[in-house]
Amino acid sequence: MLPDGSFEKTYIVEGDIALSANQLNNMSPSNIQDKQYRTNNLVSNNRTINVIGYTGGSQALSSKQRTALQYAINNYNALNIGLSFTLTYGTNYNSYDIVVYQTRNGQGGGVAGFPSNGNPYKFVQIYDGMEQYSVDTNEHVMTHVMTHEIGHSLGMRHTDWFSRQSCGQSGEGAGSDGAVHIPGTPTGFDSTSIMLACFGANEDGEFNANDRTAFEFLY
Repeated sequence: MLPDGSFEKTYIVEGDIALSANQLNNMSPSNIQDKQYRTNNLVSNNRTINVIGYTGGSQALSSKQRTALQYAINNYNALNIGLSFTLTYGTNYNSYDIVVYQTRNGQGGGVAGFPSNGNPYKFVQIYDGMEQYSVDTNEHVMTHVMTHEIGHSLGMRHTDWFSRQSCGQSGEGAGSDGAVHIPGTPTGFDSTSIMLACFGANEDGEFNANDRTAFEFLY
């Protein structure tokens, strides 16, 4: 569902990544070692990414979600990268690079896609089930999810996409989007990466050192 209530057909893989039918059909299995990965497509560097938090109707971000989105944008602006981020709130999202909005399905987490044509994936959905967390953990968990989904929009894959160890599952194929190892990231399971496939209620909402290395290498 898009912010205006219309629908666009996509397929959800790895729990929170939206792929087109063509992207899905081109997926294939691969034997991969434990490292951090990006897709073949990245966002054009040395530019400003304009983000809008949607405030219209049933798709509007809650007050907690707006606060978490601001913290997520702060996370990215604190990186030493060639991208800078602005954040505003409203309903006229067409001219923005990324629109973050709520989907009411009772689940936790969110969904986004990968970049194309040098632009970030535009639509970042945050599920309303995130409101279930306690006041003490809500801020950190929501910030974690916001930061994580924007990471996908910038071209980051799940750190453990090949095994989904954080979810207790098996992995996914690399697909036409690719799974390119990012130099300088660890070869073992990185249990505190913000880009792990699954998260818990004890997240701090911050990049770890390897996440920062990955983004700063890419941008």
